[in-house]
Amino acid sequence: MLRTFILALSTLSLLVATPVLAQVYRAAAVVNDNAISTLDVEQRTKLAILSAGGKDTPEARNDMRPAVLRQLIDERLQMQEAKRQNITISKEAIDEGVETIAQRNKLTVDQLEAQLKAADVALQTLRNQVEASLAWQEVLLQTVVPTIEVSQEEIDAEVQRVISSGGSDQVRLVEIFIPRDAAGDEERSRALVQHIVSELQGGASFQQLASEFSQAPTAATGGDRGWVLQDQLPPELQTAVRQMQPGQLAGPLSTPTGFYIIGLVDRAKVAGGGTGRIRLSQILFDVPPGTRASDVVDTAREQTADIKSCAQADRLATSIGSPGSGPMGDVNLTDLPADLRARLAGQPVGVPTAPLERGDVVAVLVVCAREGGGDGIDRERIAQQLRRERIELRGQRLLRDLRRNANIDIRM
Repeated sequence: MLRTFILALSTLSLLVATPVLAQVYRAAAVVNDNAISTLDVEQRTKLAILSAGGKDTPEARNDMRPAVLRQLIDERLQMQEAKRQNITISKEAIDEGVETIAQRNKLTVDQLEAQLKAADVALQTLRNQVEASLAWQEVLLQTVVPTIEVSQEEIDAEVQRVISSGGSDQVRLVEIFIPRDAAGDEERSRALVQHIVSELQGGASFQQLASEFSQAPTAATGGDRGWVLQDQLPPELQTAVRQMQPGQLAGPLSTPTGFYIIGLVDRAKVAGGGTGRIRLSQILFDVPPGTRASDVVDTAREQTADIKSCAQADRLATSIGSPGSGPMGDVNLTDLPADLRARLAGQPVGVPTAPLERGDVVAVLVVCAREGGGDGIDRERIAQQLRRERIELRGQRLLRDLRRNANIDIRM
């Protein structure tokens, strides 16, 4: 039936050749021989205006079209990459994605479809967008996520930075990110982010605009970045967040990778300074004259990798026999040097630290027990944030490379 309808339209266009059909069905852009029609652009433009809660006027459409076309081009590239990797998204997964959007707007799927129909937007337009988003998430899951590593040393460095600064706020943010791409797209990026700011000032939904336009992985959750340590944010965002109160928006904020619009949902204080008492054990590895400390560090890491308690650490210390190895008793964190306090304040009980170079020895410390205090810093949250930032950055690079290597012919 659908095929018959399409054939009928084709015959009508040949016989009548109306300007309207010619306008609707011409190519707005071609991406690696895959056409995006002006109908695609118009449908997505209407969807974007509906999602933002704006009025569907000729002026609004003119403002939105360049950004929508760019988004459609990116989605075609993402779908082509997914196809290259033999990734397909099931109908059930798309159904779930549409249902999630409906729930986010406190609607049933039938009510959402009715709203789309009233705005002259086909449900398939939304389904295509959901499919592209899910396909790209799967591409990142298969190609980017397995390459992301966060070392214990990097986590320790973040903890030390927070403690040495006297503590850091945890902030819950929502975000919209528009990447800064090639010079030819710079002005379009600026124009898009300014338009989004205008829509937000007019009362548009942050969640919907994030879902529609943000190029951060958080677009899938309406821009919700969750709780992060303020000191882990890019410097440009840190400066803005420090001056914000919950409920406020800031942006556009220019960073080396693009433009952010952020909203502060909530703020909570993380204690700094590392207080309380811990019971310590240490294992010392001598660095003989003429030996590189890095070689001893590798040996120390290998020999302590399987330690899960202070009893194991003490047995290894005895077998190695280096003076000073073994139980250290109870120690006040505030009595330790800042670098050690940073490492040990959030160190899990029974888990060895990374090897520490200390002059002519390499030390591995194990916290045997903890009593009061602590820094309140969630080390797992730090690790997750570092991973998320790296996934986001590599995802942006992958999409940028796809754009650079693609044949893109824009015709509108």
